[in-house]
Amino acid sequence: MLKEIQFNEVVFATDSPGNFLKLNDDVYFFENPVIRFRPGALPWRMNHLMLAFCWKGWIRGRVDMEDCKLVAGSFLLLLPKRFVEILEISPDFEVSIIALSNEFAQSLNFGDTFREQLTVRQSPCHVLTKEGRFIISSYLRCVKPLLTSDERFTYRLEIARLLTRALVLSLASLARRVPSLKDSNRQANLVRDFVNLVADNYRTHREMDFYADRMCLTAKYITATVKARSGRSATDWIERYVVLDAQTLLTSTDMTILQISQELHFPSQSFFGKYFKRVTGVSPKDYRRAAHDFAL
Repeated sequence: MLKEIQFNEVVFATDSPGNFLKLNDDVYFFENPVIRFRPGALPWRMNHLMLAFCWKGWIRGRVDMEDCKLVAGSFLLLLPKRFVEILEISPDFEVSIIALSNEFAQSLNFGDTFREQLTVRQSPCHVLTKEGRFIISSYLRCVKPLLTSDERFTYRLEIARLLTRALVLSLASLARRVPSLKDSNRQANLVRDFVNLVADNYRTHREMDFYADRMCLTAKYITATVKARSGRSATDWIERYVVLDAQTLLTSTDMTILQISQELHFPSQSFFGKYFKRVTGVSPKDYRRAAHDFAL
């Protein structure tokens, strides 16, 4: 009989107890689960820090609106609060997955320096080197006994925290690519910094003056550079994050439209409705109804 565990809009299923382990609600381990998702489903917002190590086959999707494909011999590292969408999975897909609760991930205390070094927003997938495979196998060999140990093992959560911190920092180090001409370009770095800043602040700041002030540049220069380098305008990046979040809240929660407008820091429900309809072409109410009808 398959055991099913749901993460947001995706169900992980396994018929072997040893292929699904967890420590409290903090650390989850999946070995080659059957991944069930609804084709055409909307992106959802990650609640966990997730590491996936692909041993065979591939999985294709989007992370924060950008195409992403995890293939054999590579790993994926997703930070919490990212928007994820699964599009297709190969029949021979084999993967090991570590999922960490948001609270547990925050307790790892990576800080801003780690986030700036790890380009997981633009490049969440990375090739596994021989060294990387050794690091992962060593981690799994150490952490799996903790997940199966007796609760009387007093320090197992703290040990798991230390091991996981070492794993993620090691993978981050391996993921730092040798800079290319494109990567070292000042304009490319500006776009990266702008998108990262938007991802952290879109709920409370949707005006370009805020980002210009934070980046110590003019709004005009940021707008022109982002458009030229990414193909999307600066305001489009902001709007896409806001609307993705709104769509997720409309389809995956029971929050009222007023509550969603407040969650996203709009001055009123009416203002939120006009903003949403301008970007998507439909009202929040009609969007929720259509998504519900599709699910049925």
